[in-house]
Parts: sequence; C-alpha cells; structure tokens
Amino acid sequence: MENKRIVLHVGFHKSGSTLIQNYFENHPEVYFSREKLARFIDDYNSEVPQFENEQQEKFIFLSDMRLTVNSWGQSEIERINSEKLTNDEVKKIQRDIAVKLKERFPSALILITLRDKNQLINSLHSQYILNGGRKSLEKFKMDSKNIDVLFDYKFVENLYSEIFGSDQVCQLNSNELSINPTAYLKEVCNACDFPFQEAELKVVNPSLTKSRKNRMMCRNRFVYYVLLLLPKSKRNNYFKKYIEKQIEKRG
Repeated sequence: MENKRIVLHVGFHKSGSTLIQNYFENHPEVYFSREKLARFIDDYNSEVPQFENEQQEKFIFLSDMRLTVNSWGQSEIERINSEKLTNDEVKKIQRDIAVKLKERFPSALILITLRDKNQLINSLHSQYILNGGRKSLEKFKMDSKNIDVLFDYKFVENLYSEIFGSDQVCQLNSNELSINPTAYLKEVCNACDFPFQEAELKVVNPSLTKSRKNRMMCRNRFVYYVLLLLPKSKRNNYFKKYIEKQIEKRG
C-alpha cells in the first residue's frame, strides 16, 4: 500500500462527478471503482476487502457521491426533502463514515468536488424537470431553502480535514467544467498527483437550456393532468414510461 496513490472522491453531487468517474474508469494507469466505497453507504461498519496490493496499477481512485449529501443517490430536491433523518443524524452518519474510511485508508487523499450554489440549483432543477417535475425555477428555489444544509460544503471540508488532516484534503470547484472539461480533468489529475491521459470527453447530464426546460415543464404538467383521468395503477405506469422516453430523447 505504501507504493499506491489512493484517492477517495467523496462528493459532491452535480459537480462533474460522473465525468470524473467515467474518465478514471477508462484511464490505463488508474484502478477505479464505484463499488468499494458503496459498501460504506449500506453498512459503514463493514470491511472493504483488501485489494490494493492485488492491483498492478499504482494509482487508485474510489468514488461515491453519497458520502456527502443525504440524498442516497437521488438528486431531486423533493426526494432529498423526503428523507426522515434530521440534519444532526445525517452529520453523525457522515462523521462515522469518515472515521471508518480513515481507519481503512489512513494515507488516502480526500477529493471533494463542489459547485456554485446558484449553478447547483439550476442543475438540480433541470434534473427535476427531466424526471417529470412541474414546478417553475422560482417555485423550485422557494422549496429548496435547505439546500445550504444538505449541500454543506464547509462542514464536509472541515470534517475530513479534522479526521484525515488538512494536507490530505483537496477541494475543487467545477464551475468552469462545461466550458473546458479537459482543463478541469487536468486540474483533478494534478490535485490527485495522477498522470493526465488524453481522452474524448463529453460533459454528462448537462443542464437543460431555459427554453427546453420550459417546454418540458409545460409538457410534464399537461401529461400529469391528463393521466389524472386514469386509474392510479395505470397512471403511474404511463407516467414512468413517459419519463423514460424523455430521458432517452435527451440522450
């Protein structure tokens, strides 16, 4: 393990995380896994199997966004708000996970990726509309008052700095990702002390344009109210198929 460079990418959502994951998944010099950290989400007292010395690669990149936000993999604000846990309970879980990660990967670098809150809300609203949402951006913002609590950048940075040491924590802002994804990934590689590998890049899940978002929102409302005329069992099934087609069209 002493010869391995291990990076734990612990968050945040909507900060180019899928692009980063896809990039390292195809990087010839990096061992990449989403599954290793996922074990901590289901049971943060579980043991991750020993694997570092079995890998030929010197560079190891493990990633799971759910370690920083109480959304358990969901990005829509309505679903985030529906969680039963209090903010204090969420932070206790985050701390317990961070302590376990320190025990398991004491020398790892912690990579935290984040995004400007206004850009974040716009991106979350796009995802919400894509998944059948009907609220305008203004209404969505009004219902997103706890965004600063759920996406608490400072708490997560301080938590991992306290447990791993500030010299083992790197925080990157992804605001310029949509403009120059290559430059952003070079910055990520530099922060991780990984070799940069040229690759064909495509920003994943880009936000909808304002006009397209408004069209989809109106269509979602129309479909929703038309389906209200059907029995509930059929209504849910038809709406699910409708959403799947919207996502497929977006491609």
